[in-house]
Amino acid sequence: MRRLFWLWLVAACWFVALPVAAQPSTPAISRAVSDYADVMDPQSVAQIEYALRSHQAKTGKQIAVLVLRSLDGQAIEDVALRTAVKWGGGSKERDDGVLVVIAVQDRRSRIEVGYGLEATITDTAAKTILDGLRPELQAGDYAAAVAKLSNDLMERTGGTHSVTLSADRQIKRVVQPEQTVDSAPSFETKSNGSFDFLFWGVGLFILVWVITVSSSSSGQTFSSSGSSSSGSGWSSSSSSSSSSLFGSSSSSSSFGSSSSSSSSSSSSSSSSSSYSGGGGGFGGGGASSSW
Repeated sequence: MRRLFWLWLVAACWFVALPVAAQPSTPAISRAVSDYADVMDPQSVAQIEYALRSHQAKTGKQIAVLVLRSLDGQAIEDVALRTAVKWGGGSKERDDGVLVVIAVQDRRSRIEVGYGLEATITDTAAKTILDGLRPELQAGDYAAAVAKLSNDLMERTGGTHSVTLSADRQIKRVVQPEQTVDSAPSFETKSNGSFDFLFWGVGLFILVWVITVSSSSSGQTFSSSGSSSSGSGWSSSSSSSSSSLFGSSSSSSSFGSSSSSSSSSSSSSSSSSSYSGGGGGFGGGGASSSW
């Protein structure tokens, strides 16, 4: 009976944890400019980051830019809000953080504003800023677009810093995929997650059923000391299984960068100079645009 108890406990944990593991991942903000799409030259990124960090040091207001290659069929509003809440940009007391998300292949952009800046960067103002980036975005000059929006956001939040990109900088040209008009968004990630949940759930049920029948038919008896030993063994096994199944799920990302250099650059920046938020709240203001 003790063995069956641990078997059903492991099964229950599996069923509870699988839907959580199937949830879409959320990009991490560890620096002022996170270029997961690898569409900006390092020199421009360094210039923009320096200005945004200096702006935060002087005004306290924290601005971050996230560039993704694709939204993977998700709405940019959902991705931006989840990322902003996880990041918690700005001060916890003032809620003065701003997150900008640019999705290259989807041709979508979003400004997510902290509660404390809703009166400063209104929805209309955020929409105006994003719509003004269309010439640079359509030309594929993402560094110029990010520098332009950074200057506008810093000016609107009381800053004096500005970014002037080098005239001889390298512009990374990105070939945009053809976009179908009125195309329905893809929910491949969610459907695969549901299928995996069903597949593994049925497989686990069959496994537990086979072990249960096998244990009952063998006619084994357990003494009190043997039961205790068996119970501790199953406890250790379930703990090990749980960590191997779910321990690494949070480290995966469905937004992966196009090159390893972008990932390593983000990692090294995170370890050397974190840009983590101070606990600011998001969810009340912002705007989206396309180009």
